[in-house]
Amino acid sequence: RPLSDLGLRGYLSYWKFTVVKTILQLVEEEDEICIQDIAKRSAIHPDDIVLSLNHLGILQWDGVLECHIGNYHKEQMQQYLASLGQPK
Repeated sequence: RPLSDLGLRGYLSYWKFTVVKTILQLVEEEDEICIQDIAKRSAIHPDDIVLSLNHLGILQWDGVLECHIGNYHKEQMQQYLASLGQPK
């Protein structure tokens, strides 16, 4: 975990890139995606995934499943990855 605001920005950039990339991979395999699915695949802590999804504006709470679900739009996420490039 980063200790400074600048460190957080660096981590957040990486987390967002990795989370979106992971969601796009999982979309091909599953109908619904929860935080734990993303965490298992990406090795990013669930709290950091939630933070990243909040920053991206694609987080939803489903009280029935009691699981965070990415409200993704595949094409928008692909454009996001393309515009971002590889994190440094």
